[in-house]
Amino acid sequence: MHETSKTCEGEPDYDPFFSRFVNLADPTDTFERCPPALPEGEGIPRVVHQFWIGGTTMPEIFRQCVDHNRGVLAEQGIEHRLYSDEDVAEILEYGDRTRNQRLYEAVPAWLIACRKDILMALVLEERGGLAIDCSMYLRDVEPLFRSFTHAVRYRYYLKPKQRCAIPYALLCLFGYLGGRAKDRFFKGIVDGLECFWLGEDRRRFLQQYTTEAFGARDVLHGWMGQYAINESLDAVLAARAETAAENRISLSWDRFVIDIDTVQTAYAVKRLCLGKLDSKRFEELVAGPL
Repeated sequence: MHETSKTCEGEPDYDPFFSRFVNLADPTDTFERCPPALPEGEGIPRVVHQFWIGGTTMPEIFRQCVDHNRGVLAEQGIEHRLYSDEDVAEILEYGDRTRNQRLYEAVPAWLIACRKDILMALVLEERGGLAIDCSMYLRDVEPLFRSFTHAVRYRYYLKPKQRCAIPYALLCLFGYLGGRAKDRFFKGIVDGLECFWLGEDRRRFLQQYTTEAFGARDVLHGWMGQYAINESLDAVLAARAETAAENRISLSWDRFVIDIDTVQTAYAVKRLCLGKLDSKRFEELVAGPL
């Protein structure tokens, strides 16, 4: 078992991706500046995918958030897709249907978020674009599609003491993920999820990336499959060995979205349900560090 680094200086031994990923933090990727536009067709396809499955009614605050996103995207000429249970069969037809069906059914039905992760990875591999959870409130996303080839949610800006306080490697979360269709990045993610759910990779993940501070290490934790993102992106970077600006991989997810699940509910309700805050004031109150 890995033990937590005693000093917590630099890279924690349970987050081997940090050294490579932190170098992707392009200093030109700010609100004031943005990397130059890519040639047409080389950036992330102009479509946003969202998913709501499991047969439950979407909570009102999430529905309002999705409506907000749809409006923002319409203004910027970006396609929006909201997938439901009715779309699952079609998504599983992408690529190897037999493999996809086995993979999807391997996830217990009550682990809805994990089933959504599989659908998200399959859609991105087939169509490309940006996939976000229904808790994600879009800001100005035009620069993301114009200037980047990949989008990943990774908290590269945490300080050593903050990182030391976390008993497992920081995840590239499925709640926010983007790239181009047929990209080896997404193929790697789907392959990783297959190894996790249909193989024994979950045991390797637990041994390699968690510490003894992480309880119930013998229990199946579906979220551990998200390390497939880390490993797939790491493989892409190792093969390309380019700079952040050349790779055009954006880690500044909170530049483009706000996760209403992680901000004060009162602000989200006042903005989305009551209309008492305009978008500028809402973002001033809840936007995270960049």
